[in-house]
Amino acid sequence: FLDVYLFYLELKYSFFIKCAEDKETRDLIRKYGGLDPLVSLLSNRDNKALLAAGTGAIWKCSISKENVKRFQELRTIELLVSLLQDPTEEVILKKIILIK
Repeated sequence: FLDVYLFYLELKYSFFIKCAEDKETRDLIRKYGGLDPLVSLLSNRDNKALLAAGTGAIWKCSISKENVKRFQELRTIELLVSLLQDPTEEVILKKIILIK
């Protein structure tokens, strides 16, 4: 059951990456509390696909200044920087940045 749930989360946040290119969608994600769960994904380092989807969605949602304010409140930058301290995570993040 856990594998199915994690797969669902990967799809969900991968979908956020595509949808967050639209300002209205980014605003809806913030309005309905979707930014906080995105940031919480950064602590799930065991599931690399979910981590990649989450960081990609954070990146796209950061296009909106209002979302950046919320990310600052959640200390998102500090969490992303902590990922770079692990060489494995750095490789994943570089791939995400290159894909986008």
